[in-house]
Amino acid sequence: MAEVRRDALQLAAADDGVVVDLLIPRIVTDGPDQAAATVAAQWVAMDLEDNVLHSRGLDAFGLPELSIAVASPEQTSMLLAIAMGLLQRLITEWPEQDPVGPAGVTLRDIALAYGDADAASAPTSPAVDLLIDYLPHAETLTVTL
Repeated sequence: MAEVRRDALQLAAADDGVVVDLLIPRIVTDGPDQAAATVAAQWVAMDLEDNVLHSRGLDAFGLPELSIAVASPEQTSMLLAIAMGLLQRLITEWPEQDPVGPAGVTLRDIALAYGDADAASAPTSPAVDLLIDYLPHAETLTVTL
């Protein structure tokens, strides 16, 4: 996917055009810069299907997509916020940090994921404890709270 994005950007630059990402509708000016402060909500979307939240867009960072089971509809908003905070951590910490294993998501992670201007002052504790597993046959990271 990263190669396709790179080629599309080169073609657009040569022909004075633009690249539109239809996966997460937006105009792309360049690829994600992992060294810069990347806002997860601008690069990754979450879909709810059959009581499972699925990410779309992590492949632009070389990561497998994420899935979180939703036990009840009342949990959806909470799990979406946690997922976005986790996506922010994955994008920021990859590839230095292996995403598989125990992890935690804080209010600061969630605020950073949505580009909140006051994210620096958001609390870093307590954290929601998560366990991330990789399913190679599905090429998916699964998250358990």
